[in-house]
Amino acid sequence: PTRCWQADDVYIGADLRGVLAILIEVLALKGAAVLVESPCDWLILRLLQDAGVRVIEWPCNEQGGLDLAYLEQQLRAESVQLALLSSTPGLPTGKAMPLADQVQVARLLEQHGCWLLENDIQGGLEFEARSCYLRDWVNPDRLMVFSTFEKVMGPEAPYGYLLSRHLSTQLQRQFLLRAFRLSSIRQRAIARLYHNGRLDQHLQALRSLLKGHTAAMQARLVEHLGERVTYRAPQAGATHWLRSTEAVDMRRVFQSMLARQVVIAPGELFS
Repeated sequence: PTRCWQADDVYIGADLRGVLAILIEVLALKGAAVLVESPCDWLILRLLQDAGVRVIEWPCNEQGGLDLAYLEQQLRAESVQLALLSSTPGLPTGKAMPLADQVQVARLLEQHGCWLLENDIQGGLEFEARSCYLRDWVNPDRLMVFSTFEKVMGPEAPYGYLLSRHLSTQLQRQFLLRAFRLSSIRQRAIARLYHNGRLDQHLQALRSLLKGHTAAMQARLVEHLGERVTYRAPQAGATHWLRSTEAVDMRRVFQSMLARQVVIAPGELFS
């Protein structure tokens, strides 16, 4: 079946940054137009910019959704080679793309011959089970998926990975050149976790834990910040995206919170 991944379609790198760097090189994205949802994971955004990729941001609206008319406009006006979009509720908005929007996005990408590079970093961390993802609707001949084991397994498994049915010769060469950085012992340990089902058990417990932490964080936000901020409760992961209702110097807030051992990320990093 065209939508099933085979072992030869999986490429593992030392970390997520390394996997994305290989993709940028193999796809020759320097100077090319790449559309990304905005706000975008700051690590991904900076990596694209540092590599000379021409980033076109697709901004979220006030409700945390994406404007499909804007997407169509950009695809018509620009020669967009690739769209980098989240498969699940993404960082930092924590909001999933509705099914109808997924179908429409897939139609637009196909109409304009645009590849999808799907960000599956939050994959498996959704609080509620989902039946469909964006990758289920797009043309499998123009699809690649990337993620990392670290979000699920922690810093002991920092590896990034790519799923791709295409460019196998170029990808194999680049990943093999960097294979010396990978620990075979840790890779076998990860394989055993997948094979014996323990990873699924861990994911179930982790989702429950994250959902509980999210509820606790919401209670603290209401108690301590009240109407000073607005936010949308995340549907996956552990990140809350807050907006101040008043003009605030977020750099000063960042320094003040850091002194209290609380880490926040100013919104400017994500755009």
